[in-house]
Amino acid sequence: MAKLLAANTVLPAALALLVLVMTPGNASGKDGQAAALAAPFGSGGRYWEPEVYTATRFDDQNVAAAAGMLVPFSRQPDRVLFGDVSGRLTEYETWEGDIGFGYRQLLTEGHTLVGGYGYLDEVRSELGTNFRQVTVGMEVQAERWSVRGHHYFVAAHGSQGEGGALTTADRSSVVERGLDGWDFEFGSRLPVSVRAHEIWVYGAYYQFDAPGWESVAGPRVRFDWRIPLDWATVGARLGLGLEWKRDASRGEQHMASIRFVVPMAGAAGAAQSSFRISHWSRARMVEPPMRAVDVVTGSRSSGL
Repeated sequence: MAKLLAANTVLPAALALLVLVMTPGNASGKDGQAAALAAPFGSGGRYWEPEVYTATRFDDQNVAAAAGMLVPFSRQPDRVLFGDVSGRLTEYETWEGDIGFGYRQLLTEGHTLVGGYGYLDEVRSELGTNFRQVTVGMEVQAERWSVRGHHYFVAAHGSQGEGGALTTADRSSVVERGLDGWDFEFGSRLPVSVRAHEIWVYGAYYQFDAPGWESVAGPRVRFDWRIPLDWATVGARLGLGLEWKRDASRGEQHMASIRFVVPMAGAAGAAQSSFRISHWSRARMVEPPMRAVDVVTGSRSSGL
């Protein structure tokens, strides 16, 4: 557990150094819709700032701690190109490193937010297998609903190129393989208005499989409570989550999570706060995409 707490402290500090190199200069272009959305900033405003985030997840069998940074490369008020890098550790000495890039843009006079992104994940499992996963995702969001879809491609490297193998005391070999898959999720914001808090409920379906291996498929329900922390620093947010999913391979799983997001806003804080109040998309433009971060695997035993 001490290692997990260290991860939540050390990783954000290390990632903060990245912003000194990767953060570009201010954008200056405006047109039509962009000019209207930029009004709270005034001339020469800085629209999107890097954000550092941490997350801790508790499930039935494990605790995982993650930290990352999302860095905007373009700063127009109605669109953003961003990079996202993060790392995760669990109490069972497994780890994961992710790097991704994405693009988001406001359409239909600011009523719809569309985006696409891609990630490369490097994962070490409990069996000691190293997996490399590519995630491609698309999203459409509005003020009170969202739709997301992802496709996951897994390349395993280990014994015989199929995954890892662990020899047990009875001389059997447990072989692990990563599964390709997809998921589709729809979310709705509940009609609750308490001090700018947002409560969301999501329903999803996922399916992962590979030739000759048992399919992993089933429903997922997610609850997300988003709490602004502007009293601490402008744009800071707290998220509390609950998740339930079920499939024939793994049975029911229950998870809880807590996450913090802190913008590195600097002098632009007052302008960003004004924009957040005036438009629902402000925080979501630079929000890390919600996707499955675990590599779904299948495992089976074979005698030696």
